[in-house]
Amino acid sequence: MLEDTDMTEKELKEKFGSRVLELVKGASEKLENRDNTSWEERKQHTIDYIKTADRDVQYIACADKLSNVKSMLVDYEEIGDKLWERFNRGYEKQKWYYENMVDSLRGLGSMEMYEEFKSVVDDLFCS
Repeated sequence: MLEDTDMTEKELKEKFGSRVLELVKGASEKLENRDNTSWEERKQHTIDYIKTADRDVQYIACADKLSNVKSMLVDYEEIGDKLWERFNRGYEKQKWYYENMVDSLRGLGSMEMYEEFKSVVDDLFCS
């Protein structure tokens, strides 16, 4: 199965083709034994991997993370620190992950999407 879906790799490839499958796999957590790996290990692996990933994979990862932090910021503005109770790993770990993802994606620094991601992470975690 692919991350966060019931669709198999075969189904995705049949429906959208090899390149889309490659991009989805590249932007997903890439650990075989995901269930037996800690959150911290999975996230560190993603942080490390994305630094040298295919540029298209970096675009997708940036868009995904931007969407996530924008949603988090909207919720934070509504409920404040209660937001962090939604996560198995609270504020400090989320901050660590997203700030490191900003760093890992810094090669996209000239892109508006990356600059927005960086800004929203700053707004969410430095407010």
